[in-house]
Amino acid sequence: MVVTGSRLHAVRYMLAFQRYIDENHYADIRPLVAFSGTVKDPASGDALQLQPISDTAP
Repeated sequence: MVVTGSRLHAVRYMLAFQRYIDENHYADIRPLVAFSGTVKDPASGDALQLQPISDTAP
C-alpha cells in the first residue's frame, strides 16, 4: 500500500507502477487506486477519471 498526499499523486504512482509492470512483463499483478470524482493533471492537462473495478479472476 502506498499513501499519497493527493489524488493526483495517487494517479501518478498508479501510472508509474503500471509502466514498470508492463516494461518488466509481469502478468499476474496490477496496480489499484481508488478515489471519487475527476483528477486534472496540470502537467499534462489531462482529466483522469478512473473506471469501476471489474473482477476478471476466474
